[in-house]
Amino acid sequence: MTITKAQAQVATLEQLTDELAAAGWDSTQNTQAEALDAVLALIGETQGTVRFSEDGSVSMVWEDGKPVRCPTQHDMDSLPVGPDMTDEELDQIEAE
Repeated sequence: MTITKAQAQVATLEQLTDELAAAGWDSTQNTQAEALDAVLALIGETQGTVRFSEDGSVSMVWEDGKPVRCPTQHDMDSLPVGPDMTDEELDQIEAE
């Protein structure tokens, strides 16, 4: 994966589908928005996502379904945002 979130957001449909193809994904996206969503999902799978508590007071980088670190500015700029953390996930983080 060579494209960043910032680059993906300004990439053309062709660039996005080329990135997906290079990663071995079937490119069935017909619009730039669909391709962008797919590339952001790919970035999330390969590099992680930034997830927030529901109230936004806690943020963590998640990889392989687990919280791994507090996000850096680079993480905030380059990783896609995942779903809000559940109360159970937040409780587990706070217990560690």
